[in-house]
Formats: sequence, C-alpha cells, structure tokens
Amino acid sequence: MIETMLQRRLEPPLAASAAHSLRTRTGSVARGAPIENSLLAAVPRETYRRLRAGLEPSTLKFGDVLYEPGDPIRQVYFPGASLVSLLTLADGHLPLEVGLIGREGMVGISLMLGHPVSPVRALVQASGSAMRMAAA
Repeated sequence: MIETMLQRRLEPPLAASAAHSLRTRTGSVARGAPIENSLLAAVPRETYRRLRAGLEPSTLKFGDVLYEPGDPIRQVYFPGASLVSLLTLADGHLPLEVGLIGREGMVGISLMLGHPVSPVRALVQASGSAMRMAAA
C-alpha cells in the first residue's frame, strides 16, 4: 500500500500547500495524538486518511537495527521523536553514516524508488516514537 501511495510524484501545487499544511494540520493518528512526523503531516488530508488505516504506533529503541544491507524492506518507519542513522561500509569494513532521518522523513525510502531491498543499515540512534507501515 505505501509503495503505491509514495510512487506518485508530488505536483507543484502540493509542494506549495505542504508548508501551509504543516502549520495548520490538527489531524491525529489515534486518540487525539498529534501527527509527529512532518512528512505524514504534509500529505493531503484524503491521502492521509487512506494511509492512517495502515499506520501503527511503534517505539524505536537505541541500538535497534531496522534493516541490514540486502534485507527486504517489509516495513517503513515515519520517526516522530526518534532518530535513525543510515550506514554503509567504507573500504569494505568501516561504518560510514550516509544519512540521518528524524521527524521530517521516512526510513525505507528506497522502496519508493523501486528498490525493495535495503542498500544500507538502518540503526536507531535516539529512542522515541515512530509510526510504521507494512510495505506491501
């Protein structure tokens, strides 16, 4: 479900309305909780309503590995108060951080680009809330 939703490209009017949506969105995931992830808060309300059914609250813990390189991406994560590092190997053995994802993004974005297998290690660097969704 998420793969289909995310493969659609954002049209220019959506980009302009995204900032407004971030400032004014009062939607919730469950029981009146505010939307912590800016990416989820920026999608149009109707799209969010469709996505919401597949979203599940999750707590990410420091040190958790969400994916290893070569792992199939079975779930994507929308961090709220958590942070996730994306790591690859430099010189075949030295870990190198190539990305850091917080409340502004999604862990598992390579799925949207047509790659259902993780190219990096996704390692939780700061414990906290997130929403997760099955990739299929």
